[in-house]
Order: sequence, then C-alpha cells, then structure tokens
Amino acid sequence: MEDAVEHFEEREAYIVVYNPERDAEYRPAIEGLLGEIIVGIERLDPRPTWYSTYFFISARHAVTPYHMDREMNFLLQIRGHKTVRLWDPADATIMTQAQKDRLLSAEGEARPAYLPSFATKAKVFELEPGLGVHHPFIAPHLVTTGPELSISLAMTFRTARSDVWADAHRFNHRMRRLGLHPRAVESNPAVDATKAACLRGLRGMRNAVRGGTEREGA
Repeated sequence: MEDAVEHFEEREAYIVVYNPERDAEYRPAIEGLLGEIIVGIERLDPRPTWYSTYFFISARHAVTPYHMDREMNFLLQIRGHKTVRLWDPADATIMTQAQKDRLLSAEGEARPAYLPSFATKAKVFELEPGLGVHHPFIAPHLVTTGPELSISLAMTFRTARSDVWADAHRFNHRMRRLGLHPRAVESNPAVDATKAACLRGLRGMRNAVRGGTEREGA
C-alpha cells in the first residue's frame, strides 16, 4: 500500500477504499450525501434498505471493464476526469431476461459479457469534479479515466422496490431451471411482489429447517 501511494503514477495504481462511512470522520459527510439522495428519490423509489460507499483513486488512463452491479449507484466525481458508458438494462439485446435472472441468483457466476455490437448503444457521460451520474438497477457500465489522477465516490444502495425485483429475478431463475418460462420482472408490480413473497417464504422455511437441524446436532 505504501509503495503504491509513493509511486502511484509510475505504477499506474488503482486503489479502492471500501466503506468509508464506517470511519467516524467521514460518516457525517457520507450520511449527509445519502440523505440528499433519499430526498431526491423519495417520490420515485422510497425506502432505502441498504447502502455502501467506495472511494476510487485511479492513475491516468485506468479502465474499469464492462460489468453490472446488483444494486443502484450514484457515481460522484471529486478530482480528475472520468468517462462513463452506461447501457439500458431494459434492452433485451444487451441483457436477456434469463441473463438478468441468473445475474441476481448466482453470486459467483460470470456476468453477461460485452459484445462489440453494444458500442453504439451506450449513453456516454463525461464527469468532471462536481458532476455525477446515476447507475440504474443492474445497469451495465464501463468506466475510463483521463490523463490525470482521478478520485470519485460511489454511493451504492438498494431500496424496497429493488429488493422485490431481485427476489423476483431469483424466483424466475428457479422456474427456468424447471423448464418454465416466467413473466419478465418489472412487467407487472403485483406479480413481482407475489414472486418475491413466495421466494422469501421458501427462504424462511429453509432457514428454519437449517436452524432446527443445527440445534438437534448440538
């Protein structure tokens, strides 16, 4: 770590600081930013259920390869320049419903890959200090930095609605493994809520059985 900081540019280093909100000095600033986000999204998607933050410190011309996360994000630029390419997660030519179901279900599995045909479908955002961009739920993205040191803050979070979507995708994935063809997530809120409730019920029963088995074994 000391070597990377001392020779940051020549090593073309990349440092991620996980969860700065746990630090007493940073917590008030982080929670203040989160509060502004919550107020801003309240009418669209209320009730955040989880959040985590990250500082990204990147040398010149760094590349964060194409990928998608399992939550939402506000990426805020503090120093330097970043180019963010975002893809519409609702575009079936970018990610199929089956791929999204698998993405939310298989934590250790490889995520959907980038194809050359995606290049022209990206929305491009040029970030300078003081600017940010919102990453929708599981939106694919690719990020590059400019010719100088870049520092940015990612505010990642989930909401009650995105938790329903995630569990509905997991329900769908199980249905596909049985050879069924379930309705796409986000096409009907009532159906999504029912799928999520079913999955949570099954998860609760499984945990109860495991807990009982562990007590018997003890």
